[in-house]
Amino acid sequence: MDKPAGIPCPNAWNEPFTNRFPSLCYALGDFDWDDVNGRFVLTPSAFKQSGRLFWRCRKPMDAWTAQFDFYASGGGGSDGGADGLTFAFCRKCDYPRSYGVWLDFKDADGYAVEFDTFPNSTDPTTEDHIAILENDSEHHLCFAEIPDIEDGKWHHVFIHFSHGVIWVWLDAVHYILGYQITGYDSYSGYFGFTAATWFGWNWHIIDNVRVQILPQGKEIPAPPAVPALSPFGVLALVLALGAVVLILMRRRLRTESR
Repeated sequence: MDKPAGIPCPNAWNEPFTNRFPSLCYALGDFDWDDVNGRFVLTPSAFKQSGRLFWRCRKPMDAWTAQFDFYASGGGGSDGGADGLTFAFCRKCDYPRSYGVWLDFKDADGYAVEFDTFPNSTDPTTEDHIAILENDSEHHLCFAEIPDIEDGKWHHVFIHFSHGVIWVWLDAVHYILGYQITGYDSYSGYFGFTAATWFGWNWHIIDNVRVQILPQGKEIPAPPAVPALSPFGVLALVLALGAVVLILMRRRLRTESR
């Protein structure tokens, strides 16, 4: 499902959804393009829906970053809000549709970062969680529990990938800490999003998508910035801690002398 011939394919996918770009996007399912608010609706909040959006530029899955905003709330049904969404990076994007627990990510021949909001029997936890998936939503390579994301709020995701090692932040909190995908072999594929509902449902909406292919030498991310202390800063920190300890000791002596 490559882009049409003659259309240039940049090294970045920047999509604020203010305009339609059908030549560089592949969409399938119960999706909608919210022209009023400038957002892409993967699924409406309704029974048995699935939707996907992929960037039609085939890229090497070596080193890249991705960030986006998502909304996964407003749900209902017998199961309450469900089921979740994924950010996928796989060899194909026109595989058959799927619903519910599959999150429209089944037989995708690749990987995805999952944001799961419903405890199905194949899940590693009953809590909302982020997971790294391989080929489908039942194969969790690793996972991390997260706070409730069906809270009626938008959430921001940042992902860094380097030759099979992946880091994932949600709302500036680091949840997947450099997980190494065992036996990872680089391939060319597509970036995109998937989501699905069944007996429980939510709106699954994305916005402000930015995917950047990294040049050689920029593969490994720097750790989160921590202010560096000068020698004087270290001395000041030691003196401050010593003062705290001294105060606590004096209070204890006064209490024991009473």
